[in-house]
Amino acid sequence: MTHPQPAPGNPWGGLLPLTRPPAHVPDSQTPRLLFIHAHPDDETLVTGATMARYVQLGARVALLTCTRGELGEVIGPELAHLEVGQGATDGGAGLAAEREHELAGALAALGVHEHHWLGAGAAGDGTDTLYRDSGMQWGPDGRAMPADTVLAGSLSRAPLDEVAAHAARLIRALRPHAVVTYAADGGYGHPDHIRTHELAIRALELAAEGPDGLLAPWQVSSVFTIVSDRPERPLDPDAARIAVHGDKAAKAAKAAAMLSHRTQVTVAGDRYALSDDVWKDISGTEEFQKLAVPAAHADTAPAHRPAAAHRSAAVRPSAAGAAAAAVGAGLGAGLLGTALHGQALYTSGGVLPLGAAAALLLLLSLALVAGLWGRRIWVSLAVGAVAYAVAGILSIPRGGLGLIVANLQGNVWLYGIAVATPIAALICRSVLRRDAARF
Repeated sequence: MTHPQPAPGNPWGGLLPLTRPPAHVPDSQTPRLLFIHAHPDDETLVTGATMARYVQLGARVALLTCTRGELGEVIGPELAHLEVGQGATDGGAGLAAEREHELAGALAALGVHEHHWLGAGAAGDGTDTLYRDSGMQWGPDGRAMPADTVLAGSLSRAPLDEVAAHAARLIRALRPHAVVTYAADGGYGHPDHIRTHELAIRALELAAEGPDGLLAPWQVSSVFTIVSDRPERPLDPDAARIAVHGDKAAKAAKAAAMLSHRTQVTVAGDRYALSDDVWKDISGTEEFQKLAVPAAHADTAPAHRPAAAHRSAAVRPSAAGAAAAAVGAGLGAGLLGTALHGQALYTSGGVLPLGAAAALLLLLSLALVAGLWGRRIWVSLAVGAVAYAVAGILSIPRGGLGLIVANLQGNVWLYGIAVATPIAALICRSVLRRDAARF
């Protein structure tokens, strides 16, 4: 079903329930939308009318493009030499330059004046980190699938937290009221579209936290995914959809933007075709679905991911809470480990320090649990540091005798802390990275 459109007094379509802001409204209160797309031309084909409509109504519309589309197919014989595999030997650099030029023209037609490339100025000194088009091939079901060879530096091969961090910085700077990107399957399966969805959702989670790990005072209020009309993925008739109806001016802007993307789109009047030569009508109506907003303090899971996965990635205690947990776990490990470490099994072949082994296993477990609960690697290290401090204090002789003596059991326990602690931290890092990669 499609949600009813707002009343005539609310011309914003379905993404933001706002009216045109008065002329005196400061920029900080202007409605802001961020569109996140994988390649040049994607913004026009599936969200062009929406972008143009919101610009016309006075909103601040920004676009983040993740790659320059180096490996895209090229329409038209006059530019076919730019396509990799059809004569181009530059790895797609020429096509990337052409598509950058096309995108600039398309955004001018849509009226969008705020554009960002993923990774631009990533090093803080003006140096860009460029992410390449991953390429694709058509699968037997008519959907896109990964190419046989995906080069290093491609968007789909980049670490999720790395690319998401770039987007998170932009989100914190723009503070958009709404973010628009692809559905989890990328609409038609392109690996870059899928990665763009993943990085957008992860970026929202990162943006909800400050650099110190504390919750940020602001976060995005609405997240929308694009409804695909591709025939190989029939739409769910029961899925709620929100339509944005562009007027004649918005539709005309979309058509003009399509004309700018001449390597990707053929336009004839009110119809267009892509590389598949299937002609469609240019539509001023575009549809979206709303997602639950990822938040570091959310208690419920968005519909697009399992509840357990969302909880482990999004629920993160404050840095102060994590530090308190580390101290508590370290004190417990140090005291209990010291009490246990002296137990040993004496055999004819020597001494088996079973108590010290149990103490180290306890320490490793507490350090790992605390690190995963706090979702910070340093928490695991802090548990070990506190435990070592406690054990060191207890090893100081009192009345000529310390609780930890220089025998096998004492040495295994005291020095084993320095081994068990980094092991716990490494396991914690591995689990957290694997957890983040699922999004």
